[in-house]
Amino acid sequence: MIRALFRFLSLNFIFLFCVAAPAMAAATTYTGSPGDLKTAAFGGADGGAPPGSVFAGPDGSPLASGNNVTINYSSGTNPWRVFGGLSNSAAVTGNIVNFLDGTVNNSLYGGYDAASSSGYNAVDNRIFISGGTITTNALAGISLNGNASDNITTMTAGSVLNNLYGGSANGNGNAVNNQVIISGGQVGDGSGEATNGWVLGGYSNTGNALNNSVTISGSAVVNNVDTGESNSGLVSGNRLEITGGTILGIARGGWSETGQVLSNHIVMSGGTSVVHTLDGGVSNDSAQVSGNSVTITDGRVLNLVRGGYSNTGQVFDNHVFIFGGQVDHNVFGGSSTYSDVTGNSVNITGGNILGNVNGGQSTFGNTTHNIVNISGSANFGSGSTLRGGISISGDARTGNTLNLHIPITIADVENFQNWNFYLPSTMANGETMLTITGIAGLGSDAKVNVGIEGSSSPLKAGDTVKLIDASAGTLAGTLANTTANGQGMQGVTLKYEFDLLADTANGLLTATVSSTGPQVNEQAKALSEGFVSGAALANAGADFAAGSGMGWATGAAGQKGGGFGFGSFGGIGGGQSTYKTGSHVDMSSVSLLAGLAWGNDFAPGRLTLGAFFEYGNGSYDTYNSFSNAASVKGKGDMYNLGGGILGRFDANCGGYVESSFRAGGLHNEYKNGDLRDAMGRKAQYDSDSAYYGIHVGSGYIWNIMEKASLDLYTKYFWTRVGGDSVKLSTGDSVKFKDTDSHRLRGGARFAYAVNEFVSPYVGLAYEHEFDGKARATTNGFALPAPSMRGDTGIGELGLSLKPSQIVPLSFDLGMQGYVGKREGVTGSLQMKYEF
Repeated sequence: MIRALFRFLSLNFIFLFCVAAPAMAAATTYTGSPGDLKTAAFGGADGGAPPGSVFAGPDGSPLASGNNVTINYSSGTNPWRVFGGLSNSAAVTGNIVNFLDGTVNNSLYGGYDAASSSGYNAVDNRIFISGGTITTNALAGISLNGNASDNITTMTAGSVLNNLYGGSANGNGNAVNNQVIISGGQVGDGSGEATNGWVLGGYSNTGNALNNSVTISGSAVVNNVDTGESNSGLVSGNRLEITGGTILGIARGGWSETGQVLSNHIVMSGGTSVVHTLDGGVSNDSAQVSGNSVTITDGRVLNLVRGGYSNTGQVFDNHVFIFGGQVDHNVFGGSSTYSDVTGNSVNITGGNILGNVNGGQSTFGNTTHNIVNISGSANFGSGSTLRGGISISGDARTGNTLNLHIPITIADVENFQNWNFYLPSTMANGETMLTITGIAGLGSDAKVNVGIEGSSSPLKAGDTVKLIDASAGTLAGTLANTTANGQGMQGVTLKYEFDLLADTANGLLTATVSSTGPQVNEQAKALSEGFVSGAALANAGADFAAGSGMGWATGAAGQKGGGFGFGSFGGIGGGQSTYKTGSHVDMSSVSLLAGLAWGNDFAPGRLTLGAFFEYGNGSYDTYNSFSNAASVKGKGDMYNLGGGILGRFDANCGGYVESSFRAGGLHNEYKNGDLRDAMGRKAQYDSDSAYYGIHVGSGYIWNIMEKASLDLYTKYFWTRVGGDSVKLSTGDSVKFKDTDSHRLRGGARFAYAVNEFVSPYVGLAYEHEFDGKARATTNGFALPAPSMRGDTGIGELGLSLKPSQIVPLSFDLGMQGYVGKREGVTGSLQMKYEF
């Protein structure tokens, strides 16, 4: 609080020197000639300047915005303060100060709004420091009673002996979107003490500090960093990036004395870093601290790392991620002195952690439901301890979870209620996951679960692994469960049952594969739902080609008795359908078809032949419910591209026969956020398959009267989507077999020619699917197979239009409805042109 008060007073002191004056924009270069500057260097001032000032423009007519000041000297009179723009009655915007060399005996400002009333802001001011010394503060933009936003400070060399700011709102204004970028030089006195130098992205006294950023890189050396800071306002969305340099003291994503500190982030990927603490967010009082994070991929932290801290406020949903680098001391997901700490996490996938790891810590509050995740290539010190929570007087155990994905050796483990061991796919009979040299505190109600990661496992029925080996230490506690039923234990496709035994006398916690061995996870059926959706899209293309496409081709090639005919045809169709596959799939799709047709009359009747190109695109959602497992929902996108040929012979007696052949490729992308492996990765795959198929049909057209006809037909469809072997994102190997669809359809269509231009039609059909099953295996086990087998009723309405007898162009509008195994509505629009 004393530090914040000191900042407030020092930054407002300059207001004592402001007097009224007119304004205009200009530029100033100060070279340091003796006696030319006694008190301050101004780019422009709306409000005047102390005696002895040098102005960019004519004396008495400076302006507080849009100025450019350059300070570059090695000898001469040192300026006391440097201003790009100064005003006590207007906003200060767009000023630039370039500090190349020399000494400023007090502070340097890009823009300074000293107005005594609110509503005047410091916006979009810049300072560039590439040499020299500033003995107090450097600020790109400051407003005493307004907002400070979009100001940027860039430093590549030189020294600022106290504080360096992007933007500062010293009253109740907000500090928003300000930046500090440091790649060289020094900020502070080099001691690392909290009172002797800070870098602040955005500071507000009683307003909010939002979305400010600080970047430290190169050879920069700074004492301390607060990316966003406010005494009593909200501090949120601020981001600190450390890619190099040295921070000697404290580095924080956000800090507030009494305000909430939410969703601030630190990302460290290099540098020699923090002596004291690296904090995602801190409140010194009773405010909530949540959603903050610290991510370390490289570099070194010499002391504490905390996702979030509040003295007496709630601390929850803060996170630490360590992918590399080194932490010499302790790590906390969340921390407090007096309040509860819950729902925080520490996630370690690499690096060296020489101290202790704690999901949550509170001196006098509860630390519950925190998580520690360990995976990858993490290394720990010989004396390191893992704790779910730690507290002197509160509950430090309930709901805390350890998720261990790799074998490690540690001194002590305690205060976890849930112990989840995810065995690597290479772990064999008799091997160990967690080796304890001190105390393994299971507690009185430990819940232990076992999973297997990867695409395969050498474990078989009767094999035993050591989950905890504390034979060199102590295993203390009992189990609340004796069997772990893993769901999706091996990737997402296979599950195991393990019998657990806590042998405290010998310091062992073991898991033995039950006599049944691995079993297929019934939820894995959802993977095949995605594959069968591809077969549904291929079938939609077959219907489009054999139905509308065949009609369009015969029309484009001319009618019976018309002699030789040649024409083009094309159309688009699509809609939404639900396929009942044991669960169900909702699919929206569109099909495009274009081709050329040739027709000619022969003695028995007319022959039509055609070739076409086709494209289909669709998206789908899969839904699966299970009696003994949670429901899962997946989704996907797919497209097919191919072509084919078709033919039809219309006999003079009214009968006809027809056929088509299609072939192409089908691409399918599937993902399922509900089907996750032990690492929390959602199951997804990309599949590429060939498809091909034929249809044959026959029918009879009964001309009931001159303008009315009835088409009675039977059609058979066979479509095959080739199998594919895929590697799931979870590591599972899945082999999809060929999916064959055999459909038989019978129906009738009534058409009536109102006149030579308009012909509506209506039809009914019944279809039976004999197969349509998507079969798949994983590690030699067959997955549950969804199927499209069943009966569907089809109704259709349509209208054929020929706008003119002169132009041989016609259109067809159609709509189909489906009930039964397939439910939904599709529509089509086609165009044909006769040459």
